[in-house]
Parts: sequence; C-alpha cells; structure tokens
Amino acid sequence: MTGSPVLVVIAALAVVNPPRLAPALTSLRPLGVDSTSIRRQGSEAVVGVGVVISVAVLALLAVSATWVLDIVDVSAPTLRVGTGLVVVLAGIRHALGRPPTAEPALGGWGASLVPVAVPFTCRPDLALVVMSASTIEGLPTALAALAATGLAVVTVAAARVPTGTAQERLIDLFAWAATIGAVAAGVALAVDGVYGV
Repeated sequence: MTGSPVLVVIAALAVVNPPRLAPALTSLRPLGVDSTSIRRQGSEAVVGVGVVISVAVLALLAVSATWVLDIVDVSAPTLRVGTGLVVVLAGIRHALGRPPTAEPALGGWGASLVPVAVPFTCRPDLALVVMSASTIEGLPTALAALAATGLAVVTVAAARVPTGTAQERLIDLFAWAATIGAVAAGVALAVDGVYGV
C-alpha cells in the first residue's frame, strides 16, 4: 500500500464538496443586517473563522491518528478500506440528497460553529480521510488536504456568484464533478486499502 497524496486531497475536497455549499455559505446572515454588502462581508469572515476551527480540530485528529488506531485496535489498511467506503457514500449522498442549507444557524459569530464548522466542514467523513492520510501518507499530506479543503470553502464563500447566471451553472458543474470525484476517490481508497491488508 503506497498511498497517494493527490488522491487524499481529491477525497478531502470531494467529501466536503465546496461548490455544493456555495448557496448555503453565501446566505448566512451572521450580523443580523439585511444589507447585501454587509451581509456578504460578515459571512466571509464567519466562514473563515468556522474553517479555522474545523481545520484545528481535524489537524488534532490527524496528529493523534496513530494513537487512536492503536486504542481501537484498527490497522491503517482497514481504516483505508472503511474510509473509501464512507467517501463513496458521501458521493452518493451528494448526488441524491438535498443541497445543504444555512438554517438553522446560530446568531452572530456563532454561525462559524453552526453551520460552518458543524456540519459543513468538520465532518466525520473528512475526519476519516484525514486520519487515514496521516497514518499512511504522513501528517504533511493530511494537513495539505485540510488546507486545500479549507481554502476551497473560503473561496466559494467569497465568490459571490449571482443566481441564474453562467457562473452559477459552472459552480453546479464543479459540484457534480466533486460528486463523481468522491465516488471515484472512495473506490480508489478502498482498493488501496484492500491491497495493503
């Protein structure tokens, strides 16, 4: 089992699927103000704080991944197979489920916790990807996957794509590409884990 840093980054981006989060992220009203310009500036800052919180929590999981696997007596290849299956299920959920919404959300800066950190970015499927990457490819790969995912979420939140435009259709296309990428990356991770057993 050699692992692939690129596959890990693709899997991390695919399970979060930042383009699919775009409508929910841009609809946040963290400052309680209806002015469009103020709401957007506030939502970008809240999304940034939520992403930092998520990255910190998931980085802690990545650092402690080997220790956690020893406690629960699970091998790295077994975790990789399970991670692959969960990533496939995330792709299926993206394809068949409703897009996420920003409601219910906490008021003010609390929106950085709910819904930005939980459930949008600090997710069990991403935690599995990061832990698996940390045990097989190494901590730098896990942290790179977290950084890429966090940057993509903040970028989507800052994009301010108007509805009914060609840009919105392009974002939808990217969301579908991430959905397909989740299924493909999940299968590849599971196969990688099976060959490592």
